[in-house]
Amino acid sequence: MNEKTVLAALIMVLAASGCLQNSIYPVPGADYASRPDPYYTIDDFNTTEYAEVYKVAYQSRGATIYGLLSVPHSCKEDRPCDAFVLLPADSITKESEQKWLGNKLNSMGFITLAIDQRGIGETGGSVPSLKENFATWAAGRETTQSMMVYDALAAYDLLLSRPETKGVYLEGESMGGRQAIIAGAIERGVKGLLLISTSGYGLPETPYQNMTDFLAYIDPDSYIGEISPRKILMIHGTGDWVISPEVAKRTYGFAKPPKKFILVEGKFHGYYHVTNTTLPQLLEDSVMGWLLG
Repeated sequence: MNEKTVLAALIMVLAASGCLQNSIYPVPGADYASRPDPYYTIDDFNTTEYAEVYKVAYQSRGATIYGLLSVPHSCKEDRPCDAFVLLPADSITKESEQKWLGNKLNSMGFITLAIDQRGIGETGGSVPSLKENFATWAAGRETTQSMMVYDALAAYDLLLSRPETKGVYLEGESMGGRQAIIAGAIERGVKGLLLISTSGYGLPETPYQNMTDFLAYIDPDSYIGEISPRKILMIHGTGDWVISPEVAKRTYGFAKPPKKFILVEGKFHGYYHVTNTTLPQLLEDSVMGWLLG
């Protein structure tokens, strides 16, 4: 059952039960714009051809978030580099994200921080269903989806606190891209967004104001227009079997310039599923030649 089907069923259940009345519509930016100084632990992990890799753990909204911080050998306090927070897709661990996209960005001279999102890898825990998230939201409490946005912002703060970091971009794939969009709208210090195989939800309008507000609250399409004047680079495969190019283009349409959409021939979802051998070079050219330009 896909997300739209689940939401349609949820709307009918909640409407019949009378739960679509008088709930609070929290705005993430109201809580997240002011954040404490980052605190984290760091340990050696391994050394790759391109970078020193460290295991980090930081606190965020009642959870310990685990990540891999990779610092290219050329990045020093007196020679700082730009950095990317890497927000993987659902079920993808920090180790896989580092192996594929992190290593590629390190080879291009970027610091990266790949995290295990909630419900994944060492971070663990569980991610509630849409119905459970709605009930939490309707009660005026913070949803897990919002906590995951805060996790991304805390990762941004961690990177920015490092002496070898010059500036920070957000990168997200699939589910991670959705969090990157919302986090980038909230934190104006983010330099730009790299989005791979992602989109908003393309959710239908409802006759119930409460549900309409909730869908707007969780949908990146509501936020992507706030990224401007910072750049957005979206990369999508023609054969993406999870998020269609049409849905991705719809989200892209809500973004304001400067923005760029690259449609790549190939059947892949996320950088780690790449079967198209042209994508690594295309990624490098578009990041170095446009996103940073």
